[in-house]
Amino acid sequence: MLHNNSTLLNFRHKIFAGTLILLISLFSSLCSFAQADKRLLTEAQKYFDFGDYYTAARLYEQYLNPDPSLKTKKGLPVYNSLRSRGKSSKNNLTKTDVIYKLATTYRLSYYFPQAAEQYKKCYTDKDNKYPDSYYWYAVCMRSVGNFSEARTALDKFLTSYAAGSPLKSAAEAEKQTLDFIDQQLKRPDTILYVVRKADNVIGMEKGVYAPAYAGQAKIFVTSTVKDTTVKKNQNPYRNRLFTAIEASDYTIQGLEALTIEENDNAANQGTAVLHPKGEILYFTQWSKLKDKTTSSIYISKKKDGKWLKAEKLANINAEGFNTKQPSLSGDATTLYFASDRTGTLGGFDIWSVSLDAGGLPATEPVNLGSDINTPGNEQAPYYHPAEKILIFSTDNRTGMGGYDFYMAKGSGVEWTTPENLGHPVNSTRDDIYYYNSGTEFMKHAYFSSDRGSNCCLETYHLEKLPKKRRLSGLLLSNANSEPIADAEVELVGVPGGKIRTDSEGRFSVDLNDNDNPSDLIFTKDSFISKTTQFKLHELNDKDPLTNVYVNETVYLDKVGVIRPENISPVYFDFNKYELRKEGKIALDSVYDILYHNPTYTIKVDAHTDSKGTDKYNLKLSKRRANSVVNYLLRKGVEPSRITLEAFGKAVPVVDDMPNGVYDPAAAQLNRRALVHITKPE
Repeated sequence: MLHNNSTLLNFRHKIFAGTLILLISLFSSLCSFAQADKRLLTEAQKYFDFGDYYTAARLYEQYLNPDPSLKTKKGLPVYNSLRSRGKSSKNNLTKTDVIYKLATTYRLSYYFPQAAEQYKKCYTDKDNKYPDSYYWYAVCMRSVGNFSEARTALDKFLTSYAAGSPLKSAAEAEKQTLDFIDQQLKRPDTILYVVRKADNVIGMEKGVYAPAYAGQAKIFVTSTVKDTTVKKNQNPYRNRLFTAIEASDYTIQGLEALTIEENDNAANQGTAVLHPKGEILYFTQWSKLKDKTTSSIYISKKKDGKWLKAEKLANINAEGFNTKQPSLSGDATTLYFASDRTGTLGGFDIWSVSLDAGGLPATEPVNLGSDINTPGNEQAPYYHPAEKILIFSTDNRTGMGGYDFYMAKGSGVEWTTPENLGHPVNSTRDDIYYYNSGTEFMKHAYFSSDRGSNCCLETYHLEKLPKKRRLSGLLLSNANSEPIADAEVELVGVPGGKIRTDSEGRFSVDLNDNDNPSDLIFTKDSFISKTTQFKLHELNDKDPLTNVYVNETVYLDKVGVIRPENISPVYFDFNKYELRKEGKIALDSVYDILYHNPTYTIKVDAHTDSKGTDKYNLKLSKRRANSVVNYLLRKGVEPSRITLEAFGKAVPVVDDMPNGVYDPAAAQLNRRALVHITKPE
C-alpha cells in the first residue's frame, strides 16, 4: 500500500516502489565490484536522504553482495517517511558502517527481521563501533513479538552503553513498553475481544485502510492505484479515495473509485469524512514539491450527484505546515484534525475548529491542549458521539509499541486523562484510523494496523463481547438478621431460574444474554414466602470478565411473627384453587395476627392469569377466594371479620401474554389471592 509521509508523517507509512527494481538491475550489470561500490554508496545515500528506503536498502545489499546472481529479498516495503536523515556517504566507509546503514534502511522500511539480523552483526563486530545497535535490535525484536530477546538486548544497552547516549531516555521508555506489553498479555479479559482482518475481496494489490462512513450503507476507504501517465523514474502509485461496502462477513466489497471533478491526479488523496448532510466531503490531499511533502485538508461539495472541484478548507491550512486527517463531531459543529502547525507541543497535535451551518470553519483552530497532546505525535482523531469519546493514535505514551490507540472523554480543551485501549486493540506495530458508527464504541468497530504485515496498513474489524452478568444477593431473618440457608430463590422471567441460598444466606446466578429477571420469589419452611422486585444495591464491575449485580438484602419473617405491612400473596397452580403448602403457611401467620389482634379484619382479593374466558376466570377466582376464607374459618376466625372479592383476570400484576405469547412465569404472579389486614381506626 502506498502511504505518503504527509498522510502519516512520522507514522511509518509504506511505499511500494516496484518500478525502482530496474535500478538494481542497472547496478548489478556493472562490470566489477571495484567500479560499482562508490557509485552504489553515493546513490544509496541519495535515496536514503530522499526517504526512499526501499531502493536504498537494495543498493546497500548490492554493495555488500556484489554477485549479480544474488537475489535480494523480495516484498520489502518502504515507508516514505523523512523521519531520519542520514549524512552524506563517504568513501572510507567500513563494511560495518554499511551494514549499520543497511540495518537502518530495513528498520525505517519496517522490515524488522532483516533489520534485526543486520543490527546484530553490528554489535557483535569486534570494534563495537555501533553500541546503539543493541537498542535498535531490541526495538526490532519487540516489533516482531520476541520480547525476551528484546529485553536481553535492552538490558545490555542500558547497563553497558547508555551513559551519555542520546538514546538513553528512548531505551528507558522502551523498557516501559516491554513492561506494559507483559502486563497486557496477562490480562484475562482479552478473550472478550474479537479482532478479525477485514479481508478485501476487491483484488487491490495494496492495502485498504482508514475506513469512514460514506452514507447509503457504504464506507470510504483509502488505497492505491497505479498512474500510467507519470514520467519515467517517478513513483507511479497514488493514494486514492474509494467507496466500498462492509459485508456481514467482515469483508470489504464493491470498491469504487471516488470521482472528484478536476481532481489533481498527480497528488494523493485519503482519510475522508462525510458531513451528516451527505453533500460535503472533507479529505486530505498531499503532494511532493522538490524534497518536501505538504498535506492540506480539502472540501468538496456534491451537486446533482457529482463531487465538485475540491478547494482547500479555509482558515485551517497553515502555509508551510501539514494539516490532515479530518474528523467530525456527531452534530458536525466541530472538526477535529492533526497538524504540525505553529502552537503544537511536539510533532503533530490534535486540533479542533468550530463549523457553521454550512460546514465551514467559524473560529480559529484550537489546540486540544496537554491533556491530549504530547511532545511526540498525536494523529487520526475520531470522535464517537454516542459515548462522547475522542479516540486518537499517539507514539509518545507508554503502550504496546509504535502508534497506540488512546481514548479520552470530554470536549473543547477539557478532557479526561487518556487511556490506552490495550491489547489486542493495540499491537506492537502501528494502530491508527479508528471508526465506529454504532452506539458502543467497541462494538462493530474498524481500525487500521500493519500488524502481521510486511508492508501495508490493513483494515481490521473489532468487537468487544459483553461481560458475563451475575445476579447475587443475601437473604436474612428479620428477627435476628441471621442468614437463611437452603432457601429457594426463584427468578421470575428467567427460564429454569431456581437457585438456593448457601450456608451464609447468599445466592448467586449467572444470567444469559436474554435473561432479565423482574421479580424474586423467596421460599423457606417456617418462613413467610416473599416476592420482591429486583432492586440494584451495588454494581461490582471490578472483575474483568463479570459484572455482578447485587440485589438489596432481603429479610423474611418467621411464621407467627408476620406483620400486616408485609403479608405475601397466596399463589395457586394453573387452573387450580386448592391451597399450596406455602400458601397454608402464609395463612397460618395471618391467623396468628388475627388471633392476637381481635379487632383486626381482613379482605381477600382473588385473581387469575389471562388464559381462558372472562366468565370462567371470574368463577375460578371466586373459588380461590373461598379456599382462603374457608381455611381461616376452619381455624376459628369469625366470618364477620372476613370479606372477599373476585376479580378474575381483570387486574394482572404483570403482562403474561407479551407479544401474544403465553409466559408461564409471569402468569404465576397473576394466579394469586391477596390478604389485606386492616387495623381499626
